[in-house]
Amino acid sequence: MRFIRLKAIVRKEFYHLIRDYRSLYLAFAIPLLLIILFGYALSLDVDHVETVFVDYDKSELSRDFIRNFGASSYFHVSQGLSQTKDAINYLDHDRAKVAIVIPPNFMKSIRADRETPLQIIIDGSDPTFGNIIRGYIISFTEQYNQKMLLSFLNRQGKEEIKPPVDGRIRIWFNEDLESRNFIIPGIIAIIIMIVGAILTSLIIAREYEDGTMETIKSMPVRAGELLLGKAIPYFFIGLTNVLIAILLGQLLFGIVMKGNFWLMIVSASLYLSVALSLGMLISIVTKSQLMANQIAILTTYLPSLLLSNFVFPVINMPKFLQMLTLVVIGNLSAECRIRLFMAEHAGSGFNVYSTDDRQLHIIKKGRPMSWLRIRELVRKEFIQLFSDRRNRVLMFIFPFIQMFIFGYVVNYDISNIRVAVLDNSKTYESHKLADSFTGSNIFHITNNVADDRQMAELLLRGKIDMGIKIDHDFASIIRKGQTAPIQILVDGSMSNMASMRVAYTASVLDKFNREELRELYPMNMSYGKVDARIRTWYNPNLNSQYFFVPGIVAVLVMITSFILTSIAIIREKEDGTMEQLIVTPLKSYEFIIGKTIPYIILSLGQMAAVIVLAIYWFEIPLNGSILLLFFATCLFLLSTLGIGLFISTISATKQQAMMTSFFFILPFFMLSGFVFPIVNMPQVVQWLTYLNPLRFFLVILRVIFLKGVGFDVLWPQYLALTILGIVVFSGAISRFKKRLD
Repeated sequence: MRFIRLKAIVRKEFYHLIRDYRSLYLAFAIPLLLIILFGYALSLDVDHVETVFVDYDKSELSRDFIRNFGASSYFHVSQGLSQTKDAINYLDHDRAKVAIVIPPNFMKSIRADRETPLQIIIDGSDPTFGNIIRGYIISFTEQYNQKMLLSFLNRQGKEEIKPPVDGRIRIWFNEDLESRNFIIPGIIAIIIMIVGAILTSLIIAREYEDGTMETIKSMPVRAGELLLGKAIPYFFIGLTNVLIAILLGQLLFGIVMKGNFWLMIVSASLYLSVALSLGMLISIVTKSQLMANQIAILTTYLPSLLLSNFVFPVINMPKFLQMLTLVVIGNLSAECRIRLFMAEHAGSGFNVYSTDDRQLHIIKKGRPMSWLRIRELVRKEFIQLFSDRRNRVLMFIFPFIQMFIFGYVVNYDISNIRVAVLDNSKTYESHKLADSFTGSNIFHITNNVADDRQMAELLLRGKIDMGIKIDHDFASIIRKGQTAPIQILVDGSMSNMASMRVAYTASVLDKFNREELRELYPMNMSYGKVDARIRTWYNPNLNSQYFFVPGIVAVLVMITSFILTSIAIIREKEDGTMEQLIVTPLKSYEFIIGKTIPYIILSLGQMAAVIVLAIYWFEIPLNGSILLLFFATCLFLLSTLGIGLFISTISATKQQAMMTSFFFILPFFMLSGFVFPIVNMPQVVQWLTYLNPLRFFLVILRVIFLKGVGFDVLWPQYLALTILGIVVFSGAISRFKKRLD
């Protein structure tokens, strides 16, 4: 390998990046956008859940229950209603997530030392919220009943009754359970994958499409020198983005790296090298920028986001996907960065067309619109699309692959909390405490450790989710009628999962305390307590697929209409056929209609196919009207196709169009409520989401699938989609026509 040849290739690639300054801007703008979005706007934390109540008792005790419920930081009791049907209406219209119905004679029954039922209805359409809320409600009810039990025992003359066990919970790696503390470090892996794989997947394909690869082959340059020379500039861009992410994480969000800085740089460099190599391989094999971009997103960005333990816990995935995560480099990278950050013990211009402006006036004016001309343009577009076999894979195979990935990966169900136990007591009481955790079918004791160091090591390596330490005098303290402390260490790196684990832990401990008190005080324990009968609506089993799979339909429609629409028009320019279209009798709006109709048909076809898959494969119930669903899709396509046209007017090359599409897709996806609840975002960001058509389309899809309500409930979303679609599409056409008229 000759260094002088390598140096020349690196210089050429840097010159190309500097000349194509818009792609360079995007290479830095997308990471910055991700950092700001994830840091400021996005959160998986659940608090201030909107709660309404119906109090048929209107007694002192019922008001005390509601007051205690609202005193928790997790719930915001906003309004008292007169009837149960009013509470149901609030849930249907998404104005509340929890409804409490207190029956008549509530206080009378409690005072008579009877178990009193109380109904709590949860909106289970979002299983993430539903699971966390359910855990909080169970924990609150257990604590409330424990106070009632202690009050009962005190009334029986048993003074100063104390709970047998006090679980002293300590959160490791993320003490405040803030989402940003694990999101910001994890986003570094996504940034590297965007710069490393997605950008480099285009550079070799671009040489093939531009016809310059033959020139390169005739030069005295070896293949290794060519690939290394092209990769080096993107390596430095990626490393710069990593340093910017670390700096912004500290300056803007106060996230200080607790591990070794140079170990982080080495890790990022190795990961970046793999990402660059993967991007190069994709580019060489496909030789098409459009195909390379889609494969890169499918095989690098999506796995890094979905299969990396960054957003969705790997432990919740099916076994075959857990095996797949072992070969996803993003899994190791994201985990490595989170641990390094948290663990102290780790080491051309905007003119699209090159045609002279005078040529654009060749288009005839004054003639009426011809459907024959539009039909032939649509026919030509379909022939061009299907003539390339790679496009068929892109349009028909990839959506199903993405559907399966999303359908099986996106899962926040709590079913397997891995626990390590350090039992220094080794008594009947300590074994009973351990059995109370395993008896819940949620906690699984995977390790019995011998010392604190071993438990800390398991937590640090992510082998367990929780650790329980029982002291040697645990049993003797309980037998004396005193409270025995136990230490519970929780991995808080994923704050939302940690919150659920803490809630379920508190529930288990409260149940254990009640059973121990019954053994310590053998007497009639019939006392007034609350029987919280929790009912989950719309998604009774809190199945994550019921919530996420309908949303996948919207994401697939968005990606198809965004990318393919913008690429279709740029392709005419790069292939040199735009001039031929300009001199035809086509009017500008006929050209736009003819170009967009094929992608409307493709998007609707893809949607129909994935809906069938959702219903018959994932068994998602479709409770609403299919006609309303397709009507909403057409309104949604007005916005996405309009944005695709807009991208085509500000892009000069396919690379720029694809990067700009990605720039739009990311915030639309993140600020839509697909993964991150909008209600958790800052107020300013919540206002911005009203400009996001995906937000309204997701609401329509999920409500029609799960709640089965009609237009009388959904009309605000339809109105918003109509307004956004007309404004965006009209604006895009107006800007586009200026390029043609």
